[in-house]
Amino acid sequence: MGLATIGAHAAAACGNFKWNVEHELTLFAGAPHVLKAATRAADAPELRPGTLYALQLAPQEQVQFPHAPSKRMLTDGAYGGLVHFKVPTAGRYRIAIDSPFWIDVVDGGKAVSSIDFGGDPSCNAPRKIVIYALPAGDDLTLQLSAGTTSTLRITITPDPTQP
Repeated sequence: MGLATIGAHAAAACGNFKWNVEHELTLFAGAPHVLKAATRAADAPELRPGTLYALQLAPQEQVQFPHAPSKRMLTDGAYGGLVHFKVPTAGRYRIAIDSPFWIDVVDGGKAVSSIDFGGDPSCNAPRKIVIYALPAGDDLTLQLSAGTTSTLRITITPDPTQP
């Protein structure tokens, strides 16, 4: 089955998003770069926008979040992790994940408020997308928490719907 066919099947199976997610579907149909998410911000690997990653996560109680997660966290058996990223130009970016995790972006020790979010629980390529307005060049920390799986696929892409 070719990527175009996989993309068509994924689009049909993932039709409950409120936006066009064709770009994310295409990325999620590819092979991911495997990385281990960190438990401390100083050790966090860097993600590049436009790339699919498969993150290996740690038990959440081992993660030292630089900012308290903005949602009350599942604790028993939960997974989490930290990664860094930078965006080349200021604007809206979509963070897409394949499992039910809580996502926080931290810039200079302060949480960045999300602009919008959406998801399709029947889909895992991706399952959830959160949109943030992000500054260019800042070293941003992405906090993942309250997950029930030890791995997570993730992409960061420019929001094609931004004005």
